[in-house]
Amino acid sequence: MKHPARPAHRTAVPATKRGSMPVVKSGRSKVSIVIAVVIFWAVMNGQLVRKELFLTRLPTGSTSIAASLTPELSFKEQWMGIYYEGEKIGYSNTTVNRTYGSEKPGFIVLNRTFMKLMLMEQPLQVNFEGLLHTDGDFRMRAFTCKLNSADHEIQLDGRRDGNNLLLDVLSGGRVFRKTATVNEDVNISNSLTPLLYLPDLKVGVTYSIQILDPFTLSTNMAKVTVRGMEPYEFDGKEIDVYVVDTKYQGLTFTAWVTESGETLKESTPLGWTLIREDRSVAQEFRNQAGPPLRYDIAKMMAVPSDVRIDTPEQARRLEALITGIDLGQFELDGAYQTLADAKQGLIRVEMVKADPAQCVALPVSGAEFAETLSPTVFIQSDDEAIRALAAEIANGETNGLVVAERINQWLFENIDKKVTFSLPSAVEVLEKREGDCNEHTTLFVALARSLGLPAKIAIGLVYHKGSFYYHAWPEVYVGRWVAMDPTFGQSVADATHIKLLEGDLEQQARLMQIIGKIKLSIRSVSYEKA
Repeated sequence: MKHPARPAHRTAVPATKRGSMPVVKSGRSKVSIVIAVVIFWAVMNGQLVRKELFLTRLPTGSTSIAASLTPELSFKEQWMGIYYEGEKIGYSNTTVNRTYGSEKPGFIVLNRTFMKLMLMEQPLQVNFEGLLHTDGDFRMRAFTCKLNSADHEIQLDGRRDGNNLLLDVLSGGRVFRKTATVNEDVNISNSLTPLLYLPDLKVGVTYSIQILDPFTLSTNMAKVTVRGMEPYEFDGKEIDVYVVDTKYQGLTFTAWVTESGETLKESTPLGWTLIREDRSVAQEFRNQAGPPLRYDIAKMMAVPSDVRIDTPEQARRLEALITGIDLGQFELDGAYQTLADAKQGLIRVEMVKADPAQCVALPVSGAEFAETLSPTVFIQSDDEAIRALAAEIANGETNGLVVAERINQWLFENIDKKVTFSLPSAVEVLEKREGDCNEHTTLFVALARSLGLPAKIAIGLVYHKGSFYYHAWPEVYVGRWVAMDPTFGQSVADATHIKLLEGDLEQQARLMQIIGKIKLSIRSVSYEKA
């Protein structure tokens, strides 16, 4: 993904100043304000640097990649170099071994992925390992997958029991269980592409696949089309290969595949590319010191601003035009943000502090708040340690706004601001006491919900040093929905917070559709000085 050309900045026209209010000085310039890990996870779940994905067979008579898996395969190994904008950042190795036995013959599939990334000027190393056990037709029996970066690790163990998928998420030293109903005929692909086991591609044929992500239990349709054949240079020789397009989550991934089903190259419009390499070439990257990586992924994904905002923490009103995306796919209308003109893409953001005298008392109840009061596999609001901390922070207070402000301030003061590449889990954040916007927001929502205070995750953009970065922050219901930002220490989030979506991982993956496409034009900014 090429960084869009940055237009010349123009200074925002000064707005009318209103009464003074205290502004908390935040670590805005020192912390990660991106949600790149979620976007990257979604990319991996699409076709690139694949994690554990389940491919459910379609009804009889339809065309499915799963139906073409070859049970005769006894062993296979594949090494791929991972590149971002032409710069090598890692490698991935997938092996397939056939297991024998009278009772449970099948396959063991192992994937190991290693990457070096630059996020907000901080170098990170990321390790992923996935282990699959399947039957002879590649139907999933059980799996384990681990994501590790620095001191952060999350592990997911799963097994199929008839129509039930049983998942155990290990995070923060605790196990959290989740179950889902799936089609009995579940297949799995643990390769960099589901084409790894496909020896019989046909030009013009489209394969439809339902992909189930085990971390979110959400399913999405992928359409795989064999576009044609073209010459490809491999191992010093020119060979004819299939060109295969996969449409998934609003993106199109392209793979170059041999007649025997071997993927030689795969690319995505987000700038990620995988290239088939020998083991020595792929693996030597791990121990190379080398110069710092040229590309900061968070900065490459940022949206340039055509207005310089010198004091974004004091912004209380903002008008902007959003173009380049389908606005109907996003949640641009809300309590503090209004889609004023859908045709132009004009939004208005106004951040006003709620009146404590008109706020709800805790605990809040009602069917309309059921979702925003319930625990999830990553927002463990029913965990004993989280409930105990929340009660300590509230200290007997029942005013919703006061409690929310106390939670917000506790997080700002007690969670170290550190770029983190992980799937945020409230119990792990509480244990590690470090993280970026994802970690701050996830723990905020868990603490609030444990006290009966409705809260949810907002995802969007926020201004930082000349660009708008992908960011997460909490919204909390105190009589009306308000936005806070514990990462920045803002009890009233500033008006450069432009909300696009709300919800957990399955919703955040929708951001993939707009990377490199969304454009902002700031019409006006109004400030409030301390």
